[in-house]
Amino acid sequence: MKRRMMFVISSMSANGAERVMSLLVNKSCEQGNDVALVLVSRNIVSYSLDERVQIKFVGASNTFERIINLRKQMKQFKPDVVISFLTTCNMYCCIAALGLEIPVVISERNDPIKDCPSSKRRFVRNIVYRFATGSVFQTEDAAKCFPEVIQRNAVVIPNPVKDNLPFADYTVHSREIVAAGRLTKQKNYPMMLEAFGLFSKKFPNYILKIYGEGEEKETLQKLARALHIETNVHFEGLVHDLHERIRTASMYVLSSDYEGISNSLLEAMSMGLPCISTDCPCGGSRHLINSERNGLLVPVGDAKAFAAAMERIASDSIYAETLGKAAKKTRISHAETKIIANYFDYIENILVRTK
Repeated sequence: MKRRMMFVISSMSANGAERVMSLLVNKSCEQGNDVALVLVSRNIVSYSLDERVQIKFVGASNTFERIINLRKQMKQFKPDVVISFLTTCNMYCCIAALGLEIPVVISERNDPIKDCPSSKRRFVRNIVYRFATGSVFQTEDAAKCFPEVIQRNAVVIPNPVKDNLPFADYTVHSREIVAAGRLTKQKNYPMMLEAFGLFSKKFPNYILKIYGEGEEKETLQKLARALHIETNVHFEGLVHDLHERIRTASMYVLSSDYEGISNSLLEAMSMGLPCISTDCPCGGSRHLINSERNGLLVPVGDAKAFAAAMERIASDSIYAETLGKAAKKTRISHAETKIIANYFDYIENILVRTK
């Protein structure tokens, strides 16, 4: 059955939530639906979208105007369902749709506590989310951060991984450690640099390559100099051929203080790279890594444990390859076609239930 589907997100910049949104939008077009994509904060589109998508920009200077404009978009487009990503947009949609009899499906994409640190804001969020028809969480732990009334109509759907990623090349015994992601405080790159500094005392020939941009870049470069590791730490910026560049790396590392499910970690594992991650709250990394079997988990913020994990992989190539080969199974469990199908099955169930 042909549907009118409205997708809402702050922007379509080159980040993880936006990539998943692009997959949903394009798949909806493939299904023959009429599709609108509403950008709430910034008129940026960094992903390739089907030419049939109607892109709309709310463009307002304050919260009240954004909600009013979003409500106008809903009235004009008359969607059968609204699908929203990220906390602020979720709240906007729940409020904007009041009284319009339009089902709203919201999706949390990060740690619900760390991503919303104010207890007052969480209180308001939990009230507003009660107006959602359905909710999508990335992990069971994330869902448990919300009241039972919200969990009751919720589903857990993890991130999908690309089907066409290259596989790691174990024949190249490189001395490169790689990381990828926005250079923000959430990712705790200072801890990674501290750990690499400790690691470098035993393995001085290794290089740490960090891919990504962000407001912390200059601070991190200064820290690398202060730790006397600046010649071995390379800030590579944003690149279009990331996966080809990292497929020969000796290991992939993630040092975040909190995550939903890290797309970069998921992709590195599906390629077969040996991976180390902090054991983030809400279980994102724990959902992917069974420590000692398909990767290594270390406590959040523990530079010594992080360095020890790097030393373990660097000192035992057979063990590293064993971890990498086991990690490849995420390519099947998180296959793009499977995960996106789960989204649309859930949305269809919502529509049937609310007829």
